[in-house]
Amino acid sequence: MAGRFCSSTAPWLIANSTFAGNSAPNGGGAVYYYQHYYNTGGSVTVLTSTFSGNSSWYGGGIQVRHANLVVQHSVFATNTAQYTGGGIYFDTYQSGSFSARQMTVDNSTFVGNVGGTVYDGYMTAVGGGRHP
Repeated sequence: MAGRFCSSTAPWLIANSTFAGNSAPNGGGAVYYYQHYYNTGGSVTVLTSTFSGNSSWYGGGIQVRHANLVVQHSVFATNTAQYTGGGIYFDTYQSGSFSARQMTVDNSTFVGNVGGTVYDGYMTAVGGGRHP
């Protein structure tokens, strides 16, 4: 199965959902949300959801680019990223600058993700991983 892709400026809510065994060739094994860096208003909120066994080059579980991300009471388990962000890949970099976006993760569990747990867009891979 392919991951879910969205290119939008609208807010997105994922609640009480399970994403298991999805894959995508580039980013966001289960979910990929992209907003052009010069737009505002886009956001992703993940509440009480599970991402498990998903895979991609970047962001095995979820990849969010140039939008705010809030994750609460969710589980990221055994997701795989070939490069980085096994659980979450949060990217704010575009064309030589960073967009002013924020990521907040509260009361969530990360276990057994490959390629690092969270990549935060500042060339930092929490829990391992690598960036080519």
